[in-house]
Amino acid sequence: MELMSYVDHTLNKNKNGGYTLVTALLFFLVGSAAVVASLSDNILRETKMVKEEASSKQSYITSESALEDVLHRIKKNGSVGTTESMTLGSSTASVTTQTLPDGSKDVVSKAVSGTTYRNTESTVSAGSGVDFKYAVQGGVGGVELQAGIAVTGDIYTAGTLKGGNATIVGNATAAEVASTSLDQTYIITPGSTSSTVYFGNSDSRQDLAQSFTAGSNLSLQSVDVYIGKIGNPANITVKITGDNGGTPNYYNPLTSGTISSSLLTGATAQWVNVTLTSNPTLVPGQKYWIVLDGTPNTSSYYSIVARQGYTKGDLSIGRGDWGNWASNQVLTSGALVDMQFRTYVGNALIGVIGQDQYNKMTVSGDVYGNQVSYVSATGNVYCQTGTNNNKTCNTTRPNPTVETLTIPTEMIDSWKSSAQLGGVITGNTTIGQPPGQTIGPKKIVGNLAISSGTTVSINGPVWVTGNFSLNGGAKLFPGNDAKNYVIVVDGTVSISGGAFVSLSSGKILVVSTNTSDTAVSLDGGANDTALAAPNGGVSVSGGARINVVSAKKIYIGGGSKVLYSPALSQFTVTSSSGGGDLKIKSWKEVE
Repeated sequence: MELMSYVDHTLNKNKNGGYTLVTALLFFLVGSAAVVASLSDNILRETKMVKEEASSKQSYITSESALEDVLHRIKKNGSVGTTESMTLGSSTASVTTQTLPDGSKDVVSKAVSGTTYRNTESTVSAGSGVDFKYAVQGGVGGVELQAGIAVTGDIYTAGTLKGGNATIVGNATAAEVASTSLDQTYIITPGSTSSTVYFGNSDSRQDLAQSFTAGSNLSLQSVDVYIGKIGNPANITVKITGDNGGTPNYYNPLTSGTISSSLLTGATAQWVNVTLTSNPTLVPGQKYWIVLDGTPNTSSYYSIVARQGYTKGDLSIGRGDWGNWASNQVLTSGALVDMQFRTYVGNALIGVIGQDQYNKMTVSGDVYGNQVSYVSATGNVYCQTGTNNNKTCNTTRPNPTVETLTIPTEMIDSWKSSAQLGGVITGNTTIGQPPGQTIGPKKIVGNLAISSGTTVSINGPVWVTGNFSLNGGAKLFPGNDAKNYVIVVDGTVSISGGAFVSLSSGKILVVSTNTSDTAVSLDGGANDTALAAPNGGVSVSGGARINVVSAKKIYIGGGSKVLYSPALSQFTVTSSSGGGDLKIKSWKEVE
């Protein structure tokens, strides 16, 4: 009995343990299945995401490739349908091209790969772009506005802006031009025969004067004098004067400066730079004098080293307030000698200048320049010095920076190349009656004249190697009202007698590469156009009207007007009737 009881107990114990093991095993299998199911779901989701990302990238690459293909064909004047398509791998793109009212093209590329879509868009214009930021942009030659002139738009110049009783509806800026160059110079070659000339040692030799002939029409910035001293003389007053019958105009100096005796170390001559109190503009070919005005003293005086050689002037010694100037002959040969000197010219730091306190320039916006004088401004007046303005100078800004003119040489060259592709006409050309004739793209080797009363349409760039004239009521229009065209002239441009250049939404840019101050002359006529002379000047008069002007030097007079349009800030010149260089207005991904 005891043995049977022991066996039953043991069997029951093992049986209960087996149940426990089976139960634990079942829980383990269920848990493992859940973990495997969870991992499988994550893997499937990751795999799907990777596939979708790959499809998205494929769609984007296809969309961009198709867009670039269509833009390339537009650039090369190739065939482009309203709808084009491209397939790369498993992705397909559909590209639609729409021409906008201003002649630019809106290109949209939609690509799909699987269930993923990527779309890109670009708005472009066929042609080369010129960004006219200002209604009037002048170079170092400055801008001059005659009384009564009205400019609607901003004015900028790297030189000086002048204009009494002129009105500017916008901002006016004149930048500092820190350019100085050597104009006249005479330096004795070492070892050459020379003489020492003394002055300031007696009443009759109180002053010394050296004449020179100006070589440019820039302003005199400073002079250098090669000078020494004996003893301890008084300082010298340096005067720059005009010529008075072969002698200095002593009592009417144009400007003056000072040589301090303390700067000199002794009898050995040295170069001294003389800063001038003002900077008069010189006239090329005209005679001027450098006068060294001393104080008589028999023991303390000055000396220079002189020699014959400067052919554009003479040396004189005397006393200016006595008027007893005499040519000084000191070499044994009796030849006249010259003082060693250097003159420096440049563009004076002026700024924005009205005529006087009674004829001020009126500006509705801000005025900005190194110096601002005789100006009435609604906005701020930023300057370092100023005279007789309606507001005091705000000195918080430095001098304006110099900006380059709008049209680079490379762009002009590209227009010439495009014009030449249309063929070449050799010889002077006149376009006359009947009206309705067309021109461009074309290169003309010679002059181009459009006869009185003739109407001509321009359908591409025109390059004239000679002069261009449009006179007597002649009219020049864009062949397509939604496009802008260019005429490049190597000679001068003359538009007068009521001639019209473009009275439509499309504009014509007339560019002269000539270097004269009258590279472009516009006298009369209603002209909704743009004029440019990057290397020369533009003169507008006779009540003419223009949209924008950009030149090295600009004169606007005779009741003329400049009416700027903001659309000109993105002014695109059509290179040909079809394609041309692309100007990208926008490029982006869209939904």
